[in-house]
Formats: sequence, structure tokens, C-alpha cells
Amino acid sequence: MSQTPNTTPAVAEQDGWKWWYYILAGIGFAGGAIYEYVDLTKFEMEGGTRRMHKILALAYETVGKWGVVAIPLILAVGCILVGISSYKSQKAAPPDSP
Repeated sequence: MSQTPNTTPAVAEQDGWKWWYYILAGIGFAGGAIYEYVDLTKFEMEGGTRRMHKILALAYETVGKWGVVAIPLILAVGCILVGISSYKSQKAAPPDSP
């Protein structure tokens, strides 16, 4: 009886995303948070009206601009951490042998 080797691919390979996709997504979320912060600061200083998605408007009315900025920042940190974890697990995995 011969046993087949364990050929289960790593989690990063199963989901189809490469580790650097997560890093880029995190950078994009962080950029969006910075943009939103600058835009809301400008809005608060100048006054007037501003169109906003209902969920963002609810967060803004409830906890202010930091509530709106915190959402993409949390997503950015999460994406970057997943990307780093995927990179480390990819480096730790033995290379595929032909």
C-alpha cells in the first residue's frame, strides 16, 4: 500500500489571491480613509451640504468623522495583516517538487 503525499494547497493559494493583492487592497483602504478624513475636515470647516452614503452618514452622525475614517482604516490593517500572514506562510511552505 502506498500513501499519497499531502498535497493540500495553502490557504492563500485556495482563495486565488496572492499575498501582495492584500497589501495593495490595504494601501487602497488607507488611501480612502485619508481622503475621507481630508474631505470631511474641509466640509466641517466650510460648512454647507455634502452627499453621503446612508451608512457613512449614520456613522458620521453617531461618532463623527473618526467613525467614518475608522472603518476603512480597520479594513486596511486587516488586509495588510492577512497579506503579511500569507507571505509568511508561503515562504514557510516547502516548494512543490516535480
